[in-house]
Amino acid sequence: MLEEENNDHNDQEITSSTSLFKAMVASEALTGESHVTVDDEGLFFDDLFVPYGRVLSISYEDVTVDITTQDDMFRVDLVGDMAGPFFKALCESFNAKIQKVLLARGRMLLEMRGPDYAYEDRVGYACVRVFEDAVMLLPPNMDARRIPFVFVSNVKEDADRVIVSLANGERYTFSDLGDDQSTFVRLIREGIQRMQKLFAVSIGKLLPKLNHEQRVLVARVFPEGICFPLVSKAPFPELVARLEGIFRKSDVGVYYDRMFSLLDENKRAMGFKSLSTKGDDASFVLWSLFPSLDGRYAVLEFAYPNERAATYVFDTDGDFDRFLMTFNRAFESAGFNRELLYLSDEELLLPSHTNNRMLLRRTPSLQKLRALYRGRVVHRSLKSWSERLLAFLEVE
Repeated sequence: MLEEENNDHNDQEITSSTSLFKAMVASEALTGESHVTVDDEGLFFDDLFVPYGRVLSISYEDVTVDITTQDDMFRVDLVGDMAGPFFKALCESFNAKIQKVLLARGRMLLEMRGPDYAYEDRVGYACVRVFEDAVMLLPPNMDARRIPFVFVSNVKEDADRVIVSLANGERYTFSDLGDDQSTFVRLIREGIQRMQKLFAVSIGKLLPKLNHEQRVLVARVFPEGICFPLVSKAPFPELVARLEGIFRKSDVGVYYDRMFSLLDENKRAMGFKSLSTKGDDASFVLWSLFPSLDGRYAVLEFAYPNERAATYVFDTDGDFDRFLMTFNRAFESAGFNRELLYLSDEELLLPSHTNNRMLLRRTPSLQKLRALYRGRVVHRSLKSWSERLLAFLEVE
C-alpha cells in the first residue's frame, strides 16, 4: 500500500527506470538469446523495438513472461530467478505509460497491487491507483480505465468488495482489497467532495455575488466540464444568463444566436471550463450542444476566447439525452481536447498521435462519440454556415 502521507509526487514522476535483462526469446520476429531493455515507451529486444502502443497483454508464469502484441507474441524465458523482477519492471513501465495516456492528474494518493476487478464482461487483477480526480485501473492488458470522480454516482462497500457506479451506467467492482478497502472508499468519497469544492471556485468566478454555500450547491448540479441541460435552469437562472452572455459576446455569438432558429433550443445544453484564476469572459471556454428539431442530430459549438472554432455535427442514434451522457464521458476522458472528436482514423495512425490512439482504444465512450461524428462546418459567413449546417441536418 502507498498512501498520501508517503507520497507527494505527481503523475509525471511516476515513471519506470530503464532496466536490462538477459533472456531467451521466441517470436515470429526473432528467436534466440537477447538483451531485453525495459524502456519508458516500450521494449527493446536487442535492436528490435516493441512500443507499448502495440502491446495487448503481459502475463507471467514460472520463468516465462509472455508479451502479446497486435502482430506477434514474444515468449521471454529469463535466466535464473529474474522472471519476477522482469515482469515487475515491465508492468511498472507499462502502467506508467498507460497512466500518462489516460491523463492521470494530480498526486497519487493510494496504490494497491493485485486487487481483482470486474466490469462488463471483463475480469482480472490489476494495479489500482487513486489520484486526486479519478481511480486508475491498470491491469497488464487492454482493460485499463480511468474512472473520474465527477461521474461517480454511488460507492457501495460490502465485506469483501467495493462497487463504483457511474451516472452513465458504468459499474466497476473491486475485490480482494485487503486492509486498503476502507481507505480506498474514503479516498473516493473525499475525491468527490474535493472536485465539488474546486468546481465551486469556478462558479464563484462566474457569479462572485454568490456565497460559499450557494456556489457549492450550483457546482453539485452543474459541475465544471460537464455539458448540462439548460431546461434545468429554473433554480439557477443567473448561471445560465452569465454563460449565454459570454457565448453571445464571443466571436461565434452570431452563430450561437442563429442556432436558436435552426435547432431545438428547449433541449440545449452547455458546459464550461475555467482557463485562469480571473473571472472575466476571456477566462472561460464554453461549449453548447443543441439537438436538431427531429432529434436525429446534435450540433456542437465552442466559444473560445478570440477564436472561431468550427461547428461539429453528430448523430444521436435518436436519443439526445443518451448522446449527452456519451459526449460528457468522452470529452472529459479526452482531456477536453476537441481534436480527438474529429481526427480521421488515418491521422490517428501518425506517430505524433500514438498517445491519442492508445487513449482511444481504452475509452469506449470516445470510440462511440467518434463513430457518431458526421462532420464540421467552418465559420466563413453566417449564410454559408447556415446552408452547410442545414445540409448536414438533411433539412430542405
